[in-house]
Amino acid sequence: MRTIQIAVVAMVALLVGVASGSDVAAIQRLQVSARSLLVVDDVLFVGGDDRVRVYDISVADSPVLKDTLSVGYRVDSMVVTEDFLVVGLAAETATNVLIVDISDLTDLSTLSETRVGAANELLGGVGQSDGDVIVGVGAMLYALWADPDDAYALLELGTIDMGGQIEDVEVVGDVAYVAQLSQLATIDVAFRDTMVLLSQRSTLDINWDIAVSGGRLASAQNFEGIALYDIEADGSLVRSQTIPSPQFNDVVGVAFANGIAYGALRNNPGFANGGLRGFDEDTGDEVWRNAEKRDALAVALNGDVLYLAEDDSLAAFASEPPVIVLKKGWNFVSIPREPTDNSVASVFGELVIGPVWEWQNSRFVKASEVLPLRGYFCFRHDSEAATIDLAQLTYPADVDSDGDGTTDSQEAARDTAPDEYKIELAVGWNAVSLAALPTDPSPEGVFGQGIGPLVRVWGTGRYYEPSRMSPLAGHWVLNASDSPLPVTVEPAE
Repeated sequence: MRTIQIAVVAMVALLVGVASGSDVAAIQRLQVSARSLLVVDDVLFVGGDDRVRVYDISVADSPVLKDTLSVGYRVDSMVVTEDFLVVGLAAETATNVLIVDISDLTDLSTLSETRVGAANELLGGVGQSDGDVIVGVGAMLYALWADPDDAYALLELGTIDMGGQIEDVEVVGDVAYVAQLSQLATIDVAFRDTMVLLSQRSTLDINWDIAVSGGRLASAQNFEGIALYDIEADGSLVRSQTIPSPQFNDVVGVAFANGIAYGALRNNPGFANGGLRGFDEDTGDEVWRNAEKRDALAVALNGDVLYLAEDDSLAAFASEPPVIVLKKGWNFVSIPREPTDNSVASVFGELVIGPVWEWQNSRFVKASEVLPLRGYFCFRHDSEAATIDLAQLTYPADVDSDGDGTTDSQEAARDTAPDEYKIELAVGWNAVSLAALPTDPSPEGVFGQGIGPLVRVWGTGRYYEPSRMSPLAGHWVLNASDSPLPVTVEPAE
């Protein structure tokens, strides 16, 4: 059995509401009502004030409208099962759940209309588990079945009383994650007729929206900001990070991508802009932003493109984090993609003093080039943080087949395999990083269960244990065996 120990070291401190370079500009903006979003493969569903629109996003930054369906009320949330689209409506007394036929995206049609819950109770999100529909209405969580032999009428399978208004529901497998006004809960929904409360915890603020990915939950908590929780094996939630809301902005929507927690911000005139911010999940550093004076209500991702619902418009942005934050003192960083000019001078410019160092053959050596999958040490004297704007670098136009951050043509020039994403661990300590993230970006997910207990990040004057690895940070990894170890990484789909 291989023996690996990991120590993640990055000189970091929290940045609260600090602008990291210029705004990321929209690469596309459509003037349509957009309040909720759902991405499924190359299809984008957009819920507006009274319509659902479906777009082909196979060319991600150029959505093509396929069809529009009138639904009568504002769309609150959507989820897709194998057979149909479930649409949750913000209707107090009328129909609040629609089953929509999406077998032909150019001809959307309503299969059934149902009122779930009592009159005047507000819908608080929809999800699905193995084809069954999970809906929050008022304080009740419902498990429902759309009967194909009865015109897809929704039949109640079971309920559980959550004790307070439900704001959002996310379902992963047989676990439902429920956001409420002042608490978060996890529910075992494996047996629909006897759903079981696994955990419940109070929060300091309203939980408007939640997202679940890679063993972590993010909650948009109004003025409190973005709260991140690690999901334990028993379903309990352990708070791991709080990213404060920038200057009186309400955080109303959240999403995950490549170690970045994105927060959609409501515009508060006279205080701060709305728009969208992206924060490193472990450090809290702001690494992405679009701070236009627009209400940002929901966010969804498709590969390298991020979609933002802005009430009266739908915007598309490049989601790749464009900046590395350099603090005063030593920084331990990496890059997720190899630029055309990978020289130290091109990447770091005049932002650091002295050489940039890398770890090779058990010693520090001066780096001449900057490559993905490696960690680099650099020193900044200035007390003001600086940023490396990765979006301003030039990259080759060809593909990166294996996701290791180096394109096929760059690998061909080095005579390395373009279809193998591997981290080569020499005997002893290694300074490494990731490029494309795997489905489980935790140290255990990348290197296996034999890594040992040492997982550490240096920040705010203390060591702490991160739950995931970042493409923008360097990581110390100890190969305690007596031979080199190649570690194959499988990028998330």
